[in-house]
Amino acid sequence: PNPGYEFAGWLGTSLTNDSITVDFYSDTLFTAVFDPITDVISGIHINEVISNNQMIIADEYGDYEPFIELYNTSLDTINWGALFLTNDLNDKTRWNIPSSIEPLVPGNHIMIWADGDMYQSNLHTNFDLGNETLYMFQLIPGIDTVLLGQLETPNTNQANISRGSYPDGSSNIIEFTIPTPCLLYTSPSPR
Repeated sequence: PNPGYEFAGWLGTSLTNDSITVDFYSDTLFTAVFDPITDVISGIHINEVISNNQMIIADEYGDYEPFIELYNTSLDTINWGALFLTNDLNDKTRWNIPSSIEPLVPGNHIMIWADGDMYQSNLHTNFDLGNETLYMFQLIPGIDTVLLGQLETPNTNQANISRGSYPDGSSNIIEFTIPTPCLLYTSPSPR
């Protein structure tokens, strides 16, 4: 579906599963119905970012790239279709988090590579994250974009230093000398 919309069902049926198997015996018309997402998504946080990753964790190609960690503090599963990441406030819908990415269940993290190499996989943004602020927006069709979060990246001159929430999902932002992408932190010990 287009960004900001979610599958609602099949026109003229009571089926709401987004995939169906059918046998055609005559001319048949199937129409998928998509509704706009109108509720503001809550509980999704930009949890940790690193802009100069020299040895913390490599992507699937063995490259050490900037990364973004998102974390779900809510009790709801987060679907991605209406969410965007950007490093440019003049382009709030710069990179649409693909709806093909597995939804984020409560209490889980996802790591996205901010290296501008979209062709590598759907977990790579179309922008390279440097010494700047990262923003997450939700698109609500017919209304506007809603700012869900922002986090300033650490200085790019500092290799292998990340900035993020401690504990996970909180508004307490610190710099980590030992970045730990996609690990749960709730106890008060330094990382």
